[in-house]
Amino acid sequence: MNAIMSSSGIPILDQLVDDLTENSFAIVDDFLSPVEVSSLSQLLADQFDAGDFKLAGIGNMQNFNVDKQIRNDHISWLDPESTDPGIVNLFHKIDGVVSYLNRTCFLALSEYEFHFARYQPGSFFKRHLDAFKTDDSRKISMVMYLNENWKAEEGGAIHLYVPGPDGTETTKVVYPIAGRLVCFRSDILEHEVIPATRARMSITGWLKTRPVMPF
Repeated sequence: MNAIMSSSGIPILDQLVDDLTENSFAIVDDFLSPVEVSSLSQLLADQFDAGDFKLAGIGNMQNFNVDKQIRNDHISWLDPESTDPGIVNLFHKIDGVVSYLNRTCFLALSEYEFHFARYQPGSFFKRHLDAFKTDDSRKISMVMYLNENWKAEEGGAIHLYVPGPDGTETTKVVYPIAGRLVCFRSDILEHEVIPATRARMSITGWLKTRPVMPF
């Protein structure tokens, strides 16, 4: 995968590492091919129609709850042991990202979790941080978009709130274009999902270290 070039002519994984290191986020277009997008979006649609999705919650473990004032998207967790060709290929690509980040950034990533996400028109996820207060195992957040022919006027962007060294903050607006990958530091960048005028589909997950268990 590293041999595939980004739009700037740099191998995509090198570009991802450079941008994560410098900015705490990275955006890679065409991470998923049109064929991969089509296959995965159809699988998502089939699972949604079959009733496999549930309303997403916030928090973890005993702090988990559903609050539709904060987020109202629907999700379906992906099984790493799935034999579906599209899912097998997806996790193969994710394994490549994990391996490269561990070799170059020494992150000691050892686990991950991913789900399909579907935002109905008007759905949102208010500003938040992906890392939990009681569990810092999430290190890198990843979002891969499955929305063909997306237009900026349809909304649905993710807003990344990037802190500056002088205490100021800038907002990076990223539209959910098919095939696009967005990675960012789970423990640094607060972000939110803006409502859209059409259904918005993605694969979202986290690259994790093993949590340290208290004695």
